[in-house]
Amino acid sequence: MNRRIRFRLLVLSTLLPIVVSTACSAQEYRVQSPQGTLEVLFAMRDGAPTYSLFRHGKELVRESRLGIALAEGPSFDKDLEIVSTHRKSHHEVWTQPWGEKREILCSCCELRINLKQRVPQAREMAVVFRVFDDGIGFRYEWPEQSNLSSLMVSDELTEFNLAEDCSTWWIADAGQLRFMPIMMTTLTTIGGLLSLMFAGGPLFEGLATVTCNVAR
Repeated sequence: MNRRIRFRLLVLSTLLPIVVSTACSAQEYRVQSPQGTLEVLFAMRDGAPTYSLFRHGKELVRESRLGIALAEGPSFDKDLEIVSTHRKSHHEVWTQPWGEKREILCSCCELRINLKQRVPQAREMAVVFRVFDDGIGFRYEWPEQSNLSSLMVSDELTEFNLAEDCSTWWIADAGQLRFMPIMMTTLTTIGGLLSLMFAGGPLFEGLATVTCNVAR
């Protein structure tokens, strides 16, 4: 059963050639993790940005909405066009002050999509994906521009349209001074700190620490 999750706060790759398709008024860009374990598909459909996630070819996150609503001016979820794309890979080792491992290998492929509004006084925004073999991350960035000196986010429009009703571990939101046991339920009853288990194993660890809305 499909589950679509929308978070209220901003959530915070050898690179394969990006594939662009113009069929059905869509532009599609793909990027894989270094070993090809995970693949992100970014699509622009009639001016609306979306993404999907695959693991070994199996769809984990179905096509999901991307975007941010601003308190003033048009939102960044529709009437957009792609200005340019950039790709690069990262491979480095960084040292952490504590933890089970002192040295952490950071190896991923990055895809940056630069977007622009199709309205007068158009503003720009970038969506940046980093795809690792054991997970992905993405963020929104606003470059310096003359018609956007500051901004106030009024709503987070990003969705996680999960392909299955995963087993879910979560901690109830009981306030900072109370400790609650970790619960295991299906995805439809979550709220609080979240981990998901797909049929092939855990994918997201502590995906977000915010309450989310689940729509069937």
